[in-house]
Amino acid sequence: MKTINTNYTKMIGYSLFTLGLIALPWVIDIYQLHIMIIAYIFVILSLSLNLMVGYVGQLPLCQAAFFGIGAYTSALLSVKLAISFWPCIAASFLVSAFVGFLIGFVTLRLAGHFFVLITVSFAEIVHILAKNLEEITGGPTGIKGIPAPTLPVPFLGQLTLDTEQGYYYLVLIFTALTVYLIWRLMRSLVGKNFVAIRENSDLAEAVGINTFRYKLIAFIISMGFSGLAGSLYAHYATLICPTILSFNYTMTPLVMVAIGGQGTILGPIIGALIFTALPEYFRLLAQYRLVILGMVLMVTIVVLPRGIKSILDKVYEKIRKKWSGR
Repeated sequence: MKTINTNYTKMIGYSLFTLGLIALPWVIDIYQLHIMIIAYIFVILSLSLNLMVGYVGQLPLCQAAFFGIGAYTSALLSVKLAISFWPCIAASFLVSAFVGFLIGFVTLRLAGHFFVLITVSFAEIVHILAKNLEEITGGPTGIKGIPAPTLPVPFLGQLTLDTEQGYYYLVLIFTALTVYLIWRLMRSLVGKNFVAIRENSDLAEAVGINTFRYKLIAFIISMGFSGLAGSLYAHYATLICPTILSFNYTMTPLVMVAIGGQGTILGPIIGALIFTALPEYFRLLAQYRLVILGMVLMVTIVVLPRGIKSILDKVYEKIRKKWSGR
């Protein structure tokens, strides 16, 4: 009976939370809605990074490169070839995943700081190419006029998602889908092997787990979702330039994962929501963004190594024990 009541309570909680997310665009202004859209995109980017950092125990510093690869893939296909949004976003995921396979196949054989250095170098190479291949990428000015997504509606034709309200629901669906897929992945045997590699790579190898293969699988999936986030950003901003390939777009999700709590699903979500909103409300400090990010990362590692999620877990446990006692 107690289990039934607990499940019923959870179901009500999830339902109210879902209704709150659906109703959000109607109770906040356009600027706050814009922040939420960017936050959802960073949730996808943070979850993709967390797959490597939190679950596999590897630190790839090339998230910005794959974010940019996804954005430029979608922009080039939609602007140059007039391909619609849905094939573009699928192509962004697949291209980023394929490039992730090529890079991971080489870099994941390296250990420690060599892996980190190679991924940083790759990110910088992609950044330089985006600035110099002007005939393809548009150079420093980037690519303009990226079309908004369209959605076929029966009896009504094509619905263009060119408003904040429409794009909010689109990004919300993709964010929820990303959360669900990564959650299911981590509950599978593949996800358990990821955690085993993180805890002790040598022991995992000794019991028959092909550590290189599973690291490569995680890297491919991680970079695919990074490309997906880049595609969503490109169609929302309608303009991309090499700025999205800067180190800032690698450092930001890393801080979000560290602050929220790595190795969890909820942690990166919390970190992304907090650290997307705060800089928007402290624009005067925008020029010191990387400095602040670095300081926050250092303080978090020292003071709160398990992130905000660990505090929430303690609070939840105390509340649960209190109500259980009653």
